[in-house]
Amino acid sequence: MAELNLTLLKKHVRADDFNDDDTYLQHLLDTAKEAVIKATNRTEQELQAIAGGEHLPNMLNQAVLMLAAHWYNQRESV
Repeated sequence: MAELNLTLLKKHVRADDFNDDDTYLQHLLDTAKEAVIKATNRTEQELQAIAGGEHLPNMLNQAVLMLAAHWYNQRESV
C-alpha cells in the first residue's frame, strides 16, 4: 500500500478536488495513526519492522484511513 499521506486520505474521503480542509484532514490523519498504533500496544518502529519497511502493515494503514474518514464524516459527538 502507498504511504499514508494527505493525498491518499483526500482520495479516500473524496475531498481531492479542493484544499479548504487540508489542515483538518492532516490533523485527523495524524491523530488516527496515533490511535491505531496505540491500540496495537506496540511502537511504530515495531510495526514497521513487521511490515518489513518504513510503513505500517497494510491492514493498519487501512484502519488509519477508515478511522480518519469516520471522524471527517462524523464531526459531532455521538
